Amino acid sequence: MTVSPNAVTPTTELDAATPASPSRTFWVRLGLAAALALAVRLAYLLGTKRHSPPVGDAIYYSGEALTIARGHWFTHPYVAGPAADHPPGTAVLLAPAAWLAPGSLFAQRLLVTIAGVGVVVLIGLLTRRLAGDRAGIVAAVIAALYANLWMNDVLTMSETFSAAFIVFALLALYRYADAPGVARAAVAGAVIGAAVLVRAELALLAPLVLLPLILRSGHDRLRQLAAAAAALLAVNAPWFVFNLTRFNDVVFVSTNDGLTIRGANCKDTYSGNGLGFWDLRCALDDPAPAGSDESEQSAWWRDHGFEYMTENLDRLPAVMTVRVLRTWSLYEPEQMNVFNQGEDRDRWASKLGVYSFWLLAPVAVAGAVVLRRRRVLLLPLLALPVIVTLVAAWFYGLVRFRLPAEISVVVLAAVAVDALMARRGRAAAAPTTSPARHDGLADG
Repeated sequence: MTVSPNAVTPTTELDAATPASPSRTFWVRLGLAAALALAVRLAYLLGTKRHSPPVGDAIYYSGEALTIARGHWFTHPYVAGPAADHPPGTAVLLAPAAWLAPGSLFAQRLLVTIAGVGVVVLIGLLTRRLAGDRAGIVAAVIAALYANLWMNDVLTMSETFSAAFIVFALLALYRYADAPGVARAAVAGAVIGAAVLVRAELALLAPLVLLPLILRSGHDRLRQLAAAAAALLAVNAPWFVFNLTRFNDVVFVSTNDGLTIRGANCKDTYSGNGLGFWDLRCALDDPAPAGSDESEQSAWWRDHGFEYMTENLDRLPAVMTVRVLRTWSLYEPEQMNVFNQGEDRDRWASKLGVYSFWLLAPVAVAGAVVLRRRRVLLLPLLALPVIVTLVAAWFYGLVRFRLPAEISVVVLAAVAVDALMARRGRAAAAPTTSPARHDGLADG
């Protein structure tokens, strides 16, 4: 079989085994995996988060959702003035729950829980597309049980919605790679643009994945590139233009970058127990002049964060290395488990997340080898760990930032498990033969 450079379908054998449309049996099994995911998430929600208040960024997201539900679009829920503390997508997606049950944080958490079940289904469909029906079901089951996914799915934060948009983006990118064209390039650009409105760093999918795919498409590259860029910008333009009318400084996606950069670049995060972490006090001790709006405060913090960085370049390699190691649970993971409690992630759940990640990561590497041998396009899946590493090195180390890579880990681990199951199945089905006997007994 001749495989074109753009092909992402693994093998002829898989083509024959996996129909274009999922079978009824596949949907039933995927539904059972979704039911398992729902049971796990509801148990965690009802057992630990039913009455707990929002913590960390969830305070903003849940409050902003209620503000939107009341008809006040992106005014700050706790202080006077316009708000763009985070990208708008999460608050908008939480708003229906805030509108149906005003003041009920549980309703918002329940909405996120349901979205988390949807992510499990999407992961199953993505993996099926790459490696067949059984691999898709295995991936859905892993996703249903994987602590680094379900612990997000009861919090009013961006991770669960980000996971959904990541899988949508991967599906769009693989669809484009199947048959490159202007329309599919535009769809991929639009989906990435939508993902940016939930989690800003997902913009890196455009230069790291979509651009290389377009450049290797072999035809009509300029039109495809223009269509993808136009679609991405069109999705983000309303939010950008809206912010131009509200703030004194330019705000592209959110005003959170200044706070993040300042909090990650100070004495307490360049040495000691806080090495590679983030500290709110670093920013609170450095307020902008009185009368500054949110965008000016962000610019102030951003400038001072960069200033501290440039003044301490000799420490930067060590700091960035520890940031990355922390994100990948390779440096003081127990300290991270304690830190996670400040974001309403239970310490025991964080520990389970560390152990399950350590278990799945080597299996995922094996899965990548399997797909490579089948000549399946790996770039979209491998770009996610790259994005995670870049974000960690530039900002600070936090397991929560590893979310994009968790999608790749689950998918690739499922591929490896499916390949092992297939090998064992073939071995069990192989006919057994006995060598001919020549001791005279056979002739007797």
